[in-house]
Amino acid sequence: MFIIGIDPHKGSHTAAVIDRDEQLVSELSVQADRRQRDRLLRWAAPFAPRLWAVEGATGVGAFLAQQLVGAGETVVDVPAVLCDASAKDARNATRSAA
Repeated sequence: MFIIGIDPHKGSHTAAVIDRDEQLVSELSVQADRRQRDRLLRWAAPFAPRLWAVEGATGVGAFLAQQLVGAGETVVDVPAVLCDASAKDARNATRSAA
């Protein structure tokens, strides 16, 4: 199973794939436009089975999440508050290591 995390923004989306060992496999940034779904699905084709984890799938990432579900993909919402906490933890770990 591959997990594809999406960090959506108004102008672009960044995707990262991890494998079952939680190792980064691939990353991609796409422009947020009407072709975003097709570009992401072409890129993600080798990563099967897969689950899409979209930050803010009920907010900023809602349109992309709906496009993916409409294409038959499995999508879960990652609340932005969890992403913010994770980023804060990573910054604190970096500061501690310095």
